[in-house]
Amino acid sequence: MPNKQKTNILLPVLDIEHLESFTNGDKGLEKELFNIFCEQGALILLDLENACKEGLDEEWRCFSHKLKGSAHNLGAKNLANLCDIAEENYEDVLEKKVKYLESIIYEFIEVKELLLKRIAS
Repeated sequence: MPNKQKTNILLPVLDIEHLESFTNGDKGLEKELFNIFCEQGALILLDLENACKEGLDEEWRCFSHKLKGSAHNLGAKNLANLCDIAEENYEDVLEKKVKYLESIIYEFIEVKELLLKRIAS
């Protein structure tokens, strides 16, 4: 399978317009979604790490897809794009998957910090 590459276009960590259109501006719903995203996202990252270490390509693809959908729904486009690359390149060697995972974790932390700030305001 050929490697799928995306352009390195920097997008906002979180597309607030997308988020607000998804929640109709309901702050309570936003908070609930943020909590679910943060909790489930952390679990998926653990699953991705395990799939990476164990060489479980199909599981890697599935968990990347799962996090991609969650990120996209929330408006975390960079995170969704990184997950898409990981998903499409699920048969890559361990070294590449480690790099994908590092990028995904970094972006997940960025999204989570922004969500926590938004909840606090």
